[in-house]
Amino acid sequence: MRYTRAFYRTGDYDSLEVFNGTRVLVLGDVMLDRYWYGTVNRISPEAPVPVVLKERCTATAGGAGNVACNLAALGATPLLLGVVGNDESGTELRRILVNNDVPPDCVLIGDGRRTTVKLRVVTNNQHILRIDEEESIPVSECLSRMLFHHFSRLVDSVDVILLSDYEKGVLTRTLLRNVMQAASVRRLKVIVDPKGSDYSRYNGAYLLSPNSNEALTAARVSPDVPDAITKAGLALLDDVDVKVVLITQGEKGITIFERGSAPNTVAAEARSVCDVTGAGDTVVAVIALGIANGWELGQAVAIANAAAGLAITQFGTTIVTLGQLRQFLDQRKRAYEPQVSSRVASWSYQ
Repeated sequence: MRYTRAFYRTGDYDSLEVFNGTRVLVLGDVMLDRYWYGTVNRISPEAPVPVVLKERCTATAGGAGNVACNLAALGATPLLLGVVGNDESGTELRRILVNNDVPPDCVLIGDGRRTTVKLRVVTNNQHILRIDEEESIPVSECLSRMLFHHFSRLVDSVDVILLSDYEKGVLTRTLLRNVMQAASVRRLKVIVDPKGSDYSRYNGAYLLSPNSNEALTAARVSPDVPDAITKAGLALLDDVDVKVVLITQGEKGITIFERGSAPNTVAAEARSVCDVTGAGDTVVAVIALGIANGWELGQAVAIANAAAGLAITQFGTTIVTLGQLRQFLDQRKRAYEPQVSSRVASWSYQ
């Protein structure tokens, strides 16, 4: 079954205002996304590489920071927990969070640990190079205890928990176990954007949202076998103590694997692709908001797909606002009449 037209009925999206004030506790790896834009007019005489004439630069919040910024732009109240280094990049990232209405009070400063930075060099709207600065070792026990202290202080005031894992060391196995136990006691749903190959560390979560490559790796399924995604999704449901697995598949949409139900696919939106960076962050932000407000899972995923379709039309790590999403959905309502067939975009989550 493929959801598309049914979710654009008049009235399906009239309740987006419920996002306003929804409190989401976001815990995970925050990072700084830098962009250097320039032009290439010649090849270096020193080596066969292009010479980029730098013209401007920008910086945005990435990782869990981008998730939190998307939540704020959609009208929600994000409570962000993470770790940055005691460096200029960490200071810049905290300033960017403030400018995007995300309080950085619980973004801890780890002495001796540097802020994760992804620097992308861009010419003619094409990435030609990425330079990463990071530490992927687990945070210290002291920092982990401090994170859980802040989590415990905030958890009774939130509607849903969102974990953004980029394998930079914040979400240790001990911290994850403590988070899942606390959420279970309070009957709060935990949404996870996972990484790595061992998803057992997320046991107790409500929903996992890997992309297709991540899901195949974690489920140990070859992409060359027939129905590889279906096999991977069902295997993950068998192997991991979660209720739902969502696998994002780019131009093939998002497939929902839910216990007790047959797999369902939400078709991708027809959009002109500019840049897919951060689209996955947009997806989990919208899904968390839909689940927190009691929406049916298929509807939440359909709206998340629409939001991702907006994100990929912009270059760089971008934020989708509530106004943009509402305008786009209104347009799609008018377009999806019974005689109009849907088209599928060509893009993928990173």
